[in-house]
Amino acid sequence: CISRLSLKFKAMVQYLPALLYMGVAGGLLLFNKAALSSFDFPAPTFVVCLHNAIMFVQLEFIHQKVLCQQVFCFLLCSFLSGGGYLSIKRPTVANLRTTAPLAISFVAYLVTGMIALQKVNVPMYTSLRRTTVMFVLVLDFILEKKHESKTVVLAVALQVLGGFIAGFNDLVGGSAEGIFWIFVYNSCTALYLIFISRLRRSTEFSSFDLLYFNSVICSPCLVLILFLTPELSALEQFDHWSEPMFFFSFFSSVVLAFFLNITIFWNTSANSPLTQQVCGQLKDVFSVLISLMIFNDYSHSILNNTGVVVGFLGSFYYAYLKVAGNKDAVGETETKNKLSNP
Repeated sequence: CISRLSLKFKAMVQYLPALLYMGVAGGLLLFNKAALSSFDFPAPTFVVCLHNAIMFVQLEFIHQKVLCQQVFCFLLCSFLSGGGYLSIKRPTVANLRTTAPLAISFVAYLVTGMIALQKVNVPMYTSLRRTTVMFVLVLDFILEKKHESKTVVLAVALQVLGGFIAGFNDLVGGSAEGIFWIFVYNSCTALYLIFISRLRRSTEFSSFDLLYFNSVICSPCLVLILFLTPELSALEQFDHWSEPMFFFSFFSSVVLAFFLNITIFWNTSANSPLTQQVCGQLKDVFSVLISLMIFNDYSHSILNNTGVVVGFLGSFYYAYLKVAGNKDAVGETETKNKLSNP
């Protein structure tokens, strides 16, 4: 009886980071959508600045080894110590120069992602985001001369087909701007992934090193964007700062951004990248279902619903290839869908 209880407890401990990741990532997507669309928040770059600043503070605390001074920081240290990510390289001029292209693509990835989420509904967003893998495969073929297996191409084709079916009505119905920003976002994501792949092969930087250097370079870039665009004046004229629901959505977005990186690395270290991938697919399912209940911006039609379902089938088929141990499917594409489901 004791051994059974012990096994159940171990299983619960193993599933906990996966459940937390799905809750945090799904909640972040929905709260971002609520703040940006339901209240017409005019400054997506400002949200990105806050998220990036939080990530920078997290990693700076890790580097300086002062996490024990605050409860949250202590918990962060505990979560990450098992993964061996507490040693982060200093942001020297040489290191920053090496990672500058990655950081620039990261800025574009963050800003265009917020704009895209503001322009389209959540089901459409998740469906069209799945076409990111197509952009990565094309760039891999052009830049790296890499060829993927037929099973991977089929899984990607299903995702792309689902995205185009789901977005067809919006495209012909005058919502082309949102779809345009989604594809810009996907292109930036693909470039970001290609740069990550190159840096991981040619340098000894860890994932946390890259996140840290990104934060160092991105923070001034994002602030510059704020000053060069009308967002600051729009923030001053924004009328919903005092509304409780907006403040709750905005504050929740910032808080969940704090925990997102924690849950991603905790889940990956406690389970596997495969579990992270499958959790990303399940997170999308629950996010779509919840968004249909709380947002009124999705137009139900046979075409739209069919596209969403086809996209999910392609994603789960892609995950199945990994579960089945298909080496061609795992290969160099291990991280591709991880970033397309943030």
